Amino acid sequence: MTTRQVLGAMTVCTVSLIAVEIVTVQEVHGGWWHRVTGFDLLIGFTGCLALVWGAKALGKLGLQRSEHEHPETEP
Repeated sequence: MTTRQVLGAMTVCTVSLIAVEIVTVQEVHGGWWHRVTGFDLLIGFTGCLALVWGAKALGKLGLQRSEHEHPETEP
């Protein structure tokens, strides 16, 4: 799949999830965030980005070593 197709699929999913959230009226219990349309979608996407970027940062900071740093004889 190309980048354009992936972005198109993500857009369709986002729009359909927000439409379902608007159409299905539920009695709201709890905090103010349950009344905001698309809030859970936004928090989930933001959390996913944070996990991916955090993993990449850890990899660059030291979890990933170049081939020259490994000992010649490995057990």
